[in-house]
Formats: sequence, structure tokens, C-alpha cells
Amino acid sequence: MVDVETTATNPDRDKIIELGICLFEYDRQNGRIYKLLGSWEWFDDPGLSIPPEITKITCITDAMVAGHRIDDRVVNDLLDRVVLVIAHNADFDRRFLEKRLSAFAAKHWACSRFDIDWKAEGIRSSALEFVAYSLGFFHDGHRAASDCRATVHALAQRLPGTGWLALQALLERARLPTWRLWARDAGIEKKDLLKARGYSWSPGEFGRPKCWYRDVSDADKAAEAAWLRQNAMGPGRAVWALRITAKDRYSDRCWGWGERLNIELDWPADRSGGRWSGKSTTDASGRGMPILFCSGSAALLSKTRPIEPKGGRLAFPTIFISRSVQVANRGQPSASEFSVCRLWAHGLGRFLFLLFAAVTVCQCIGVRPAVVAFTALDEPELHQIVERLIDRVALPAEPF
Repeated sequence: MVDVETTATNPDRDKIIELGICLFEYDRQNGRIYKLLGSWEWFDDPGLSIPPEITKITCITDAMVAGHRIDDRVVNDLLDRVVLVIAHNADFDRRFLEKRLSAFAAKHWACSRFDIDWKAEGIRSSALEFVAYSLGFFHDGHRAASDCRATVHALAQRLPGTGWLALQALLERARLPTWRLWARDAGIEKKDLLKARGYSWSPGEFGRPKCWYRDVSDADKAAEAAWLRQNAMGPGRAVWALRITAKDRYSDRCWGWGERLNIELDWPADRSGGRWSGKSTTDASGRGMPILFCSGSAALLSKTRPIEPKGGRLAFPTIFISRSVQVANRGQPSASEFSVCRLWAHGLGRFLFLLFAAVTVCQCIGVRPAVVAFTALDEPELHQIVERLIDRVALPAEPF
């Protein structure tokens, strides 16, 4: 848990004057906080006079911070021990801390203010003082270390609506990837429509795009992109979307355009012979990942991160381990029309070796195989063998 007090609100020109940190242990499954490991706080001399309005809010004066510095070595040592950083207004704290200490950029972040739906829980305001009051304790805020301790205490309470522990609710939401959809080519006459739909306006401050945007879940991405094309931008316009996870959420890295969604996301996948049919789906993490497809004769559409057509081809990052593969998509083009890595397997031993190598490469370059499919394979134990192999070598889920 972190909290900062600053000279103002712009991390590009303003400075941290106090940093508070609390370390605690928790259960990843149910969000129960077991132990508070310690609390640290430092003043940091900004090298300029603290504005009177900041002193009035925080009671921190120039004399209190004079000559003091945050101990970077201690903070970095603490960060080496943690898997998640939480702040009550992470959009503010993260940007300041990444400017001051680069190690914060490598951590996963969550926000106790915005990653919990306080209103749905019957708490009208997400301000820390009001949350504390609603959960049955008093907190007089605006000092870094005391804010950290109060937030940890709030996260240890059960929410009045769902009955969940507050930290459990935060973790559930923080683990989910989201997509920021930009109405990049929408006309000004569409602003009321977009606002009513739940879009927010980015005024272009701090180098951010000047555009309407909305954050949606993986499950809602395709439908929202279709709505945006149909109602705000026109069918010939591209929707731009940026995928956001806890690794970058609440940082300046969340404010890029992302990628163009020019490819339909719900194309049917089919297979000759009728052994398998349905819609191909992304994995739970939703990252743009290759498919490992192990088959004797099959047809598959790799539904991963959409990739721009190149010279009339759709270059899907797909690894096939097979004797013969056919890829079916609109018009059923042949596999030679796709950019694939084809690994020929003769015998069970070579098959398993190639599969292990392919998954290991995926792990080394930081991606997770999304699908492993099996058809027309003679070895009856192969499915269980490969499942255990994937479980062993695939990347783990979010570390928190």
C-alpha cells in the first residue's frame, strides 16, 4: 500500500513531499489480510516552497521536509518483496512514483478507490474518509502513512452489499484485462450520444489523446466496437483499442491509441469431419497469443489479437504441429496463404519434443499459448500428457 503527498497535481512539474508505505500479507483466493509487516514513511525535500494550500491540507511545512530524502534503496528493497502495489487513487500516485522511482513501473497496480464499486455496495462516496466512516471507523486523512494504514484496514472489512472482503473485490477486478476503445473518427455531433453511452472525454492533457473513450471488458469488446462503428463512426472507420492490464493500468502507458480493430472478432471456426465446431475463443487473459494446434487433419481460425492484413493475407501467429493442416475461414483459403510455423511430427516422441519446444519459446518471449486442440491422434494418453506439459511450462496467471 502506498500514498504520496505532493506540491500539486502535475507529475511533470510538481514534486513528492511525503511517501508512505505499508506491507501486508494476504490470501490470494479470498482476499483475507493476515499480517501487517510494517509501515514506512519519508519526507522528500522538493527544492521549492510548499504552496500554502498544500500545507493547509497536509499540515506539512517547508521546515518539516528541509534536507530530507526518500531512501531509494529501502524502497527498492521493499518493492522486491511485493507482487502488487495498491493506492487509493492510483492514477495519481502511480504517475508521481514512476517519475521518482522507476522500479514502480515494473509492478502490477490496483486502486482501492476505482477497483471497488463502492456505490454498488451502498457507500455513496469513494473518498477514503467517507469509506472509513461507512465501514465503522474514523480516519483523518492527508498524511501518507496514516492514509496507507487506513486503506489497509478498509480492505480488511466486509463490504455491506455483497458481503465480500473489500480486498477480494479489488483483486477480482484488478486481475481482469480491459480494453480502452477510442471514438477516434467520430464527429463532434456524436458527443451527446457517446456521453450517454458511458464514454469519457480526454481533453489531451499530459500528452494524452484528445478524444472520447470508454473502458470495457474482454467480453464486451466486440459488441462495443460494433456499436461504435455502427452508431458513431460509420462502417468504413477503424476502431482503435488499447489492451490494459494491471501491469500498466493507472500509468501514462494507458493513454496510447493501441491497435486498429479491422477484423471481425466472431468469425465461426469449422472443421471438416464434424468432430469439432464452434467459435474460437481467446484465453482467459485475453492477450494476443499464438495458438498451438496439434492435429491430424483440422481447420481452425486463430482468434488472437487482430493483425493487419498484409498483401491480402491474414498473418495469424499460429504454430501447427501436424502432418497436414487446413485452415478454414471465409472462403476456406489454404494453409499456404497464412503465415504459420509448421512443425512436422513423426511419432509420439518427436511430437512431444516439438510441442515442449514451441510452448517454451512462447514462454521465453512472454506470451501464453491460448488453445491446444487435439483431433485424430492415435495415442490415447496423449491428451493427458500434453495437458500436464502445458500446465508445467505455460506462463502463470497474474502474480497477485
